[in-house]
Amino acid sequence: MTQNHERPVLDWDRSLFEPAMESAPDAVIVTTADLTYPGPVIVYANPAFSRMTGYGRDELIGATPRMLQGPDTDPDVLRKLRAAVERRELFMGSAVNYRKDGTPYRVEWSITPVRDQRQQRDYFVSIQRPVSQQEAHLEHLDAVLESASLGFLVVHLDGRIATANPLAEQMFGYSAGELQSTTVEALVPEEARGAHIALRAAFHSAAEARPMGEGRELQAVRKDGSRFPVEIGLSPVHVGGVPHTLVSVADTTTRQEAECQVRRHSEEHAALVSFAQWALEDPGLDQLNARAAGVTASTFGFDGAMVLELPASGSQINVVASAGHVSQAIPSTVELSAELRERIAGAGDLSDQPVTPSHVVSQTEAFGLPEESGALICVPITDGAQSFGFLCGLVREPSSVDAHNLQPLQTLTHLLASAKRRARDRERMAKSDYLQVITGRVAHIGGWTVDLTEGALTWSDEVAAIHDLPPGTTITVDEAITFYAPEDRPRIRAAVEECIKSGRPYDEVLEIITAAGRRRTVRTTGEAVIGEDGAVTEIRGAFQDITEQRRVEQRLHETEEYFEHLAEAMPGIIWSAQSDGVLDYANRRLVAQTGITDERLRRGEWIEAVHPDDRDRCLQTWREAVDNGTSYTIDFRLYDQVRDQYRWHYVSADPVHDDHGRVRKWYGSAIDVHERKELEEELVRVAGRVTRTLESITDGFYTVDAQWTFTYFNAEAERLLHQPRHQVLGRNLWEMFPAVMGTALEHEYRAAMTDQTARRFEYYYPAGKTWFEVHAYPSDDGLTVYFRDVTASKQAEAEVHFLAYFDPLTELPNRQLLSKCLQDCVENASPPEAFGALILIDVDDFKSLNDTRGHDFGDKLLQAFAARLREMGDRFTMAGRMGGDEFAVILTGVGSTEPHSTPVVEATAKELRDRLMKPFTIDGAQYLRTSSLGLALFAPGRDHLADVLKRADLALHRAKQQGRGAVSLFDPSLQSWADRRAWIERRIPAALKAGSFVPYYQPIMNAGGECVGAEALVRWHDPEWGILSPGEFIPVAEEVGLIHAIGKAVLRSACEQLAAWSGTDALALMTMSVNVSVRQFREAGFVEDVEHIVRETGVDPSRLKLEVTESLLDQNVEETLTQMNRLQRLGISFALDDFGTGYSSLAYLRRMPLRMLKIDQTFVRDMLADESNVAIVQTVVALAGSLGLEVVAEGVETQAVRDALVRQGCETFQGYFFSPALSAEEFEAFARENAS
Repeated sequence: MTQNHERPVLDWDRSLFEPAMESAPDAVIVTTADLTYPGPVIVYANPAFSRMTGYGRDELIGATPRMLQGPDTDPDVLRKLRAAVERRELFMGSAVNYRKDGTPYRVEWSITPVRDQRQQRDYFVSIQRPVSQQEAHLEHLDAVLESASLGFLVVHLDGRIATANPLAEQMFGYSAGELQSTTVEALVPEEARGAHIALRAAFHSAAEARPMGEGRELQAVRKDGSRFPVEIGLSPVHVGGVPHTLVSVADTTTRQEAECQVRRHSEEHAALVSFAQWALEDPGLDQLNARAAGVTASTFGFDGAMVLELPASGSQINVVASAGHVSQAIPSTVELSAELRERIAGAGDLSDQPVTPSHVVSQTEAFGLPEESGALICVPITDGAQSFGFLCGLVREPSSVDAHNLQPLQTLTHLLASAKRRARDRERMAKSDYLQVITGRVAHIGGWTVDLTEGALTWSDEVAAIHDLPPGTTITVDEAITFYAPEDRPRIRAAVEECIKSGRPYDEVLEIITAAGRRRTVRTTGEAVIGEDGAVTEIRGAFQDITEQRRVEQRLHETEEYFEHLAEAMPGIIWSAQSDGVLDYANRRLVAQTGITDERLRRGEWIEAVHPDDRDRCLQTWREAVDNGTSYTIDFRLYDQVRDQYRWHYVSADPVHDDHGRVRKWYGSAIDVHERKELEEELVRVAGRVTRTLESITDGFYTVDAQWTFTYFNAEAERLLHQPRHQVLGRNLWEMFPAVMGTALEHEYRAAMTDQTARRFEYYYPAGKTWFEVHAYPSDDGLTVYFRDVTASKQAEAEVHFLAYFDPLTELPNRQLLSKCLQDCVENASPPEAFGALILIDVDDFKSLNDTRGHDFGDKLLQAFAARLREMGDRFTMAGRMGGDEFAVILTGVGSTEPHSTPVVEATAKELRDRLMKPFTIDGAQYLRTSSLGLALFAPGRDHLADVLKRADLALHRAKQQGRGAVSLFDPSLQSWADRRAWIERRIPAALKAGSFVPYYQPIMNAGGECVGAEALVRWHDPEWGILSPGEFIPVAEEVGLIHAIGKAVLRSACEQLAAWSGTDALALMTMSVNVSVRQFREAGFVEDVEHIVRETGVDPSRLKLEVTESLLDQNVEETLTQMNRLQRLGISFALDDFGTGYSSLAYLRRMPLRMLKIDQTFVRDMLADESNVAIVQTVVALAGSLGLEVVAEGVETQAVRDALVRQGCETFQGYFFSPALSAEEFEAFARENAS
């Protein structure tokens, strides 16, 4: 709800606030703090808030946040929000808001009270973020459930029913709201509850939609304990982010009753057909009685069955066969009362009528059965001419007896009567001695002949018996024809006459009326006997009584008709098929709905009424059922021509087997389940959308119950946490992720669960090296957690911080961070007596190195330099790079007084210098580099940052002036130097205008002691300070960008002086060398300037040398050589100054238009003390000789060095041993004195 926090104070500078919020990913608004009606007003909204709500910024400014509320906005949350803001406390929560287009969305927010110090006004800052879209889907789900034609339950994972729609409550017999908090197991029979719990757990472990269909039927229990069949479907669904199961329930009582009727009739019909075919094989009477009783008890739905025979007189009745529950209890002979015997006998008087409840005999106790056993249905066994007893079925509830029970029983008695008559005939004939007669009578077949020459008809005794005539009876052909029924006489006469006339055989089924007046159905065949002359001499044939066979066929046909009448009354489509799967019948509902006629049905064209997308599946499933002889169950879409649409049907069929287990027939049904199917699919889609929303959101999402067991884990959570879902679900959070125990995450989760408050925090997950932004929401079921990977944004923040405060090349703190740290150290006196120091470090001659070896090499050196500083990091408060080749080290707590601090800082600086002077390994080679260090002490709380930086900078400058590897501590005298340097910087422009920069000339001598040339060296003649050396003003001029102007002025003055000396005999052949810096040489128009000066001064260009350094070749080599060649064509020559200190390519050296190499004074000055310098001098002299160049040694200060150089082959010198730089007048006098 709310948490107590100290209220932040916001000095609202919009220039800082708005740019930050404009690009923020979260939605942000600022409102006034007015809580009186109409409430706070929005004064600022960032673009993310506009995108989230759909309102433009102009629509939001001036409006109240109430415009976002709707019917599903939780008023309890709003009350808690108001209470928090009234107390000026931070509030965190979530609720459903509404966009401009009316769509709902869940948002989580934090609202913070802030104060604008400048305007002394209060505001509320609200940071909001939409959570998910699932709630909108759930509203649609609720609406569908409420109006559904199916029962629906929303069930918690532990089996508790969260909600049930009205139809489900009615179906299970509960009043409104009564099912809530009931467990779903209460709706399942007690004996199935254990298995149901296991099935529910299995579904949760692999939750995916399982629609209604095959295998989804079970028994359910109403509140009153009654049972009924249902079909169920299951779908995973999330309610408020918590996983539940959506259970769809359909009462299938009506459908199953219809299917049961079809199945029962098919079984009864199959039993009757099987009995009839078996009976034609002429079994014995005992077998007939036993099988009839067995079929009655096992197939026709009776609890028991008996076959009774009544003697002609007496009170006894014989039980000749029994089956079912009565088979063990009934004696073979039962003594009946006169009333009961009359009642049973009376049932026989109804033999010509359909069996009705009039055939019921209730006194079962007479047969030794308990009174509560029920009643007997007694049906006479008669063929119309003879009675053979009764077939009785036992029923527990006589009131349940109807035509469905009695019709197959009556058909069975007719079949049994015919079989009994044939069996008794066989028993009588078994006593005859004439095998031939026995055979004919058993088969009810006899033979006959007509001799055409005598006109005599002869037939067998069996034919006479069929006509109810005594054996041996003889009659004429015409008399025989008169026995045929009047309607069949023309037909038999025509057949006989045609056979006599043409010899055509015949085979006819006709009816006769016997001498006893009985109608019999007979089959008569005839064929001609041809004489030698080709004429018919005789006809003969067979005569068979097929009355019983036809009666059986008629009875079976009646059962087929009964099935068809039953099928026509059914609510759905009823159909049958042959054993090979070819459909042979469907009730009229099929043609009415689909237009498929019986003829088309038998041709297999019924498949055309099936939806094209379902046909292959339908045919494949049907073929598998036919091939395997197993039940057929499927859902598919069938065309409805009345509605002009395809509609879903539930189709099933069962096979009927013969005595040998072979399929004889298929009976099936098709029930329209379109509305149920569409509703279920819609609910599955809705549930799927919720699940897909959770699966497709870029946030990881999971839920745990109150015992911290995972109940849901989406795909993004799998990816982010590197754990497969199946291994997580059902596991305890702390067991699954033990590393988070004791961390901030556990604290936040437990606080959310205990306090029932939403929590938002960031957490670093070490196992995945990932930063997560976590949102945890408590619920009645446990905890719902959304989390997303914010590593990239964290890295971006770190990158921004790094770029702001660290040097990308060396990864050391940069100038900004160093300044911030130094300012903190300077301003914060803790303890006040502890002095600190700033050490500035400059890599000596780095520019030269960078120019000669390249920037890549220079970068690697700086990185190696930084690594060396990091090695000593524990000695410093901070070490960093100020820029370029300059580094800084901050020391704190070095001493309580300046005298105590100074030696500590100097010792640390010298140790640092020595460590930095050790060789660096770069690209596999080792390099030495010295550094200059400037030191400045500071007193925390008594100094200022700018002053400390200035003092250290001055100390560094002095160290660089002292030479390589110097360490200099600031002292007050440096301030004077700094003031002088500032004076120089200010005076250079004026000195240029006044022509104060003049050349001095240092003589160049040969081995004979003659002056052969001069090098022009600039001096500054100042009226106040006198002559200033180049070391004072050249570095300043380079820094302020005036070195080119000074160089140009010096070149002009030198050329003018050379032109003047050309008229003097002693100096006429003198050469003049002028230094040209790299920056000056590359200045645009440099060549043109030189050409212009040469022309203006009239100097002989062949006597002018321009001295350049090796660094000139670092960049734009071709362009540099082009410019040098232009000047050479003018007659000007070049000397390579400071040779050996840089990096020269011999290939480029050969291409340069050089006349002279000048050996740098660093090799010359110490050559007597260092053999390596001697070797270098030898190499340079030899190289110059091989290239045809002159060589000059600079820095010759003693006779010994001069003589050593001569021994090495160098014959031209320059240095203080001969003369320092002289004014023009002094040089002229020196040259005359040392002329050849």
